[in-house]
Amino acid sequence: MRILVTGAAGFVGSSLVRRLLSREHEVHVVLRRSSSRLRLVECLPRLGVHEADLTDETAVTRVVCTVRPEAVFHLATYGGRRSESDVTRILVSNVLGCA
Repeated sequence: MRILVTGAAGFVGSSLVRRLLSREHEVHVVLRRSSSRLRLVECLPRLGVHEADLTDETAVTRVVCTVRPEAVFHLATYGGRRSESDVTRILVSNVLGCA
């Protein structure tokens, strides 16, 4: 199955990516340019990596049209840290970012 994962650089996302790869799925990830790839380093050769900001509708549309995923796991989040308290940004990033 062709799967697209947002938030793949995080703890939960990278764990999911490894599990999906172990089950022989075709996995594509959406990462911000500034995202650390440390948790994905052993997986990178087997991933389709797409750089995009989820609040950029054009970029997200381009990724989805390119990948044509059969399933999407939206694990990207803003607001999970004490320092991430901007309510508008939480709404835009977590809900509207993939609308």
